[in-house]
Amino acid sequence: MSVEEKEEDKGGIICVPDKNDKEMYLYSILPEDFISENGLLSVAVVGQFMDNEKDNEGNLIVDSFQGNPDFIHLFHEMLDGLGRYSEAVLKKLPKHEEGSWVYLIDQRVQDRDGTIEPKNIIGGYKVEDGKLGEYAGNPNHVLLTEEGIFQVGAKLKSELIELIKSKYKPN
Repeated sequence: MSVEEKEEDKGGIICVPDKNDKEMYLYSILPEDFISENGLLSVAVVGQFMDNEKDNEGNLIVDSFQGNPDFIHLFHEMLDGLGRYSEAVLKKLPKHEEGSWVYLIDQRVQDRDGTIEPKNIIGGYKVEDGKLGEYAGNPNHVLLTEEGIFQVGAKLKSELIELIKSKYKPN
């Protein structure tokens, strides 16, 4: 069974006023209706466009996007926890030697047979005792590029959204 992204799980760019009442553009993976009802926690913000300048087509300039350390920490913390329960994943991959690394590649990358740029490697798991062990996030991973926002697949994205939602206090 494949997991497909539900329309109501789609996030995007949101515009909020900063402390000086100027427009501030943020990207969240939470649905806009959830944010409208519950507010916006820092961990729900993937990052911010530091420069509100737009290109000739009216799009925000990707190079001005800066990842949010709170979101990045939570994201890698989640991935670290998942690796310990992913024996099935390792069994599906070609044989890996003890001490080798299995890398999580950003699914924005279309050509997986070629060289993967460091900006598209999310992190990696060290193979220990035939299992995915130690996890290390890649500090060079870029959350937003000209190809779009980072992609981890519908199942992982759904888990990430649920983890972020769990950080909200019940009303």
